[in-house]
Amino acid sequence: AMFAAALLGATSAGYDKFLLQSEKIPPVALQFWFAVYLVPVTGIVLLLFRNKRENADRFRWHWAILLIGIFLIGSDFAYFHAMSDHTALLSLLSTMRRSNVIISFAAGAILFRDANMRRKIVPLIGILTGLVLILITG
Repeated sequence: AMFAAALLGATSAGYDKFLLQSEKIPPVALQFWFAVYLVPVTGIVLLLFRNKRENADRFRWHWAILLIGIFLIGSDFAYFHAMSDHTALLSLLSTMRRSNVIISFAAGAILFRDANMRRKIVPLIGILTGLVLILITG
């Protein structure tokens, strides 16, 4: 799944660069449509993977959700503006965007005390090795 995500991410970055540079779509407009199209995709995933147990934990609001949303919008804003620059290197920007796996891994280990961290360290090392190789050769 991580390999497929990396391939889809690289393809998406290439398409973003095409839309921003060749089609001259403003970065803010591309970010808007990205957010609009993300709603049905997220909704389908939610419907497919929701927990059907009646006693399952229900959603509880926490202020961190708002902060996460703000940071995601800010990071997408920076990414789309960087990608619109004609001197932007696709391999570098895509790599930087995909390196968020480090934050997810650390949050799972520290905040959520994930019991499966030892099994996840090997794929993480593989992904990080790939990112380093892209940066070295890119």
